Amino acid sequence: TTTKKKKKKKKKKGKKGAVNNHPDATILPPVVLGEGGVRSFVCDEMCLGLARELRLFGFDCEYIPTRPGQERHVAYRNLVALAEAEDRIILTRDALLFERRLSESTYFVQTDDSKHKQREEVMRVFGCTEVSQLMSRCVSCNGALQQVPHGARLPDWVPDGVRASVDTFWVCNKDNTHVYWQGKQYQRSLERLQGQLEALRMDA
Repeated sequence: TTTKKKKKKKKKKGKKGAVNNHPDATILPPVVLGEGGVRSFVCDEMCLGLARELRLFGFDCEYIPTRPGQERHVAYRNLVALAEAEDRIILTRDALLFERRLSESTYFVQTDDSKHKQREEVMRVFGCTEVSQLMSRCVSCNGALQQVPHGARLPDWVPDGVRASVDTFWVCNKDNTHVYWQGKQYQRSLERLQGQLEALRMDA
């Protein structure tokens, strides 16, 4: 006689980094905002666009990506460590991170269709609609922008034509390589951000 071995059913694994509108997501308790109503945040790799949006509006928002080959739990620990050390709120679209409740200062971003809508959601939830320092942070690395003296040395990549026609530059204080100036699109961008902010205030 022969015996048949039963095949073990493999459990289906969820997709790594699966994102959904978490049914148990709750808004954090009311928080005490810092001076001037400013709040600091840290985004995980699923919210890079949101981090850049918040920086445009002058918010201190760090971003911690998951490095290639890095275990997920290590990335989680890094997020929580930074949030606790610098009193930041974690912003995430990672359902697993939210479910683990590793930090009481974790907010699950409900909006998934647009970084602009995500930023509006965060500003509404935390009452951060009174913003006075638009475009005051480096969008790339979150450093504060500081005006440099006229004639100061600038990175080589700044075009000669710009150097000759622009009097005022701002440099990121984090790495001194990101340079900003008021180009042709500056006024249009400023008016766009001001319009979005005003609309948000009216809806609040």
